[in-house]
Amino acid sequence: VSAASGTWSQLNNNTFDVLVGATVTALDNGKVLIAGGLNGIGGTPVNTAILCDATGACVRKTAVLGTGMVSARAFHTAVKIGSSAPNNAGKVLLAGGYTAAGPATPTALAEFYDPATDTFSSTTAITGARARHVAVLLGDGRNVLIAGGTSGASDLSSAIKYDAGAATPVAASVSPAMAQARASFTGTLVSGKVLIVGGKTGDLTAELFDPAGAGAFNSTGGLPAGEDKRSHTAVLIGGASINSGKVLISGGVNGAGGGTPSSTQFLYTPGSGTFDPTSFPMATARSNHAAISLSTDSVLICGGTDGTNTLKTCERYDPASGNQFPTAPLMEVRRDFGLAPITISSLVEILAAGGPATVMIFAETYNPN
Repeated sequence: VSAASGTWSQLNNNTFDVLVGATVTALDNGKVLIAGGLNGIGGTPVNTAILCDATGACVRKTAVLGTGMVSARAFHTAVKIGSSAPNNAGKVLLAGGYTAAGPATPTALAEFYDPATDTFSSTTAITGARARHVAVLLGDGRNVLIAGGTSGASDLSSAIKYDAGAATPVAASVSPAMAQARASFTGTLVSGKVLIVGGKTGDLTAELFDPAGAGAFNSTGGLPAGEDKRSHTAVLIGGASINSGKVLISGGVNGAGGGTPSSTQFLYTPGSGTFDPTSFPMATARSNHAAISLSTDSVLICGGTDGTNTLKTCERYDPASGNQFPTAPLMEVRRDFGLAPITISSLVEILAAGGPATVMIFAETYNPN
């Protein structure tokens, strides 16, 4: 990794909806699905989806055309189901989210996107309407943990184990629920368990969901004092470095009220359950940003807000050295957006989509080399 590594390129010349709070999901066929989000007119959730392919072309899918999502939604979750699910392998499960402008409109509705037929269809609802929750595919490739979020009136501690491999998917409540109600938090699969971090003002606790048997939440080590994170990112580190298998927790807001964006980063070590500060913080304090692990094993962190401005800046964390490096900035300012791998001309790059206040460049791709 070097300070000069990485370049961004405009993916297409199309102007689409703003789509703040959309999901960005890599498909098995090398394409990327961008689903839902808020449009730029009144901040209303849409049932628009956009499919981008290896040629750099992006196609809008709308209800008017009969190709859009079943339900409008924003700040929902999207999970690609694994190959071991006998009925829905490779499909994307879209669940929850806001259905109208305003904070009090979450839904319990769920739907699948099927890349084979390029269609959306309704499926078993989740238990309890929620938005700003987490959804994590478990190690068996068919069950999804859906947890926390907001009901519109209050934050939630409830969780669901959603069997997407059944002919008719089954949403089973997890009991007991999380020890803490959480929203705008993270869930990361690590060593077969799901690490739950942040999501509550003043709360430093973290939890592990163990899917064995009926499934249960257990406490694990907590964040340091003053690091009650929300709207942060959590990325599992791959490769063979000394930090492989740990989870990098970056940025987010700390403190009461709207909170203050932070530049701090921590490494969670499974087994010991400890959160240790990285050797260097991020160069820029940020929340509502996006982060993704690269094929080089480094972690790309981009965009978000510093509390006043929406950001273009990006940086990379190198787990081998523990250093933090600047890299090329986004072409468009973005917050509450997504990153996903996409195959462009046989090369795996990173697509960024959604999140700007006004759209000049809807989507762009990052070459990490």
